[in-house]
Amino acid sequence: MVEEFVEYLYAKYNRPRQGAMRFEWQGALESLREQYTSVQLQHEILKEWESS
Repeated sequence: MVEEFVEYLYAKYNRPRQGAMRFEWQGALESLREQYTSVQLQHEILKEWESS
């Protein structure tokens, strides 16, 4: 029974990859480099998520 469930989940969620990952967002926050550290940016993003 457990084995059947695992096979079901595997069949349901195992999708072929869509190709290589792309990093189109890379460098998008470069203009903020002088204003924030990475930790400060993480805190700012968390505040935005909490207020949404």
